[in-house]
Amino acid sequence: RDLEMQILKLEGRQKELTEELEKPETYERGGTATQLNRELQAVTADLERLTGEWEKLGQKMETSVR
Repeated sequence: RDLEMQILKLEGRQKELTEELEKPETYERGGTATQLNRELQAVTADLERLTGEWEKLGQKMETSVR
């Protein structure tokens, strides 16, 4: 359950960052786009890792039910 909440939180943050990076004014503030892009990369990496863990748990549960 905790893993699911972490994934949902990261997905929300990923969406926020993407929306900020789509705004033209983001690029008018020096360094903001770079900072947001770095955070987006970190969030995406964490999301991929946690999603992999979630999938492994799901497979483990399927195997134990059979």
